Amino acid sequence: MNPITRRDLIYGAALIPVGVALADCSPNVVPAFVAALQAVGQEISLALPQLQKAGLSNNLAGTIAKAIAAIEAAASGVGTATTATQGQSVLIQIEGDINAIVPVVAPFVTLVPGGAIISLVIAALPEIEAMVNFGVSLLSNQAKQVAATAVVPTPAAGSLARSEAPIDPAQAALAELLRRAAGHS
Repeated sequence: MNPITRRDLIYGAALIPVGVALADCSPNVVPAFVAALQAVGQEISLALPQLQKAGLSNNLAGTIAKAIAAIEAAASGVGTATTATQGQSVLIQIEGDINAIVPVVAPFVTLVPGGAIISLVIAALPEIEAMVNFGVSLLSNQAKQVAATAVVPTPAAGSLARSEAPIDPAQAALAELLRRAAGHS
C-alpha cells in the first residue's frame, strides 16, 4: 500500500468542497456524478431544436440526435450506479459522444443559446471526472476549444470577498449545468 503524499492530501482537500456541495448522504438521493451525467444528455437534447433553427441540416441533426440518444442511454443506465468505477465507464462513453457532436456544432457555438449550453456541458466534464476520481480527459482538442467559449456565471462580488481560493471554471460550469437541469425538471 502506498503512503498518502502531500499531493494526495491537497488534491483531496480541493475535492471536498465539491463533494460537500453536491453530495447528499440520504439513500434516496442520486449520487452527484449521476445527476451530472444525466444533466449532460438533458441539456444537449434541449439545445438541438435551437441549432436546427440556426441552420443545422437535418442530416447533421440526425447525427447529433444519435449521439444524444447514446448519452441519454448511458446516463440513464448509470442511474443505479453507486461507485466511481461505474461512473468512469459511462463518462468515457459520454466524452466519446461529445467528441462526435463537437465538429457538427462548433460553427453554431457562438450563434445560438444551444451552442452555448454545449460549450458549458463540455466545460463541466473535467469536474464530473473529478467527482468520479477519473483524471484523464478524453475530450478532443476541438472539444476543449469549444469548452473555452463557455459563458460560466461567476459568484456575486460579495461571495468573492469571502473566498480565498480561485474559482475553478469546471466547478462553476458544473454548478451552472446542474442549476439549468434542475430548472428543466
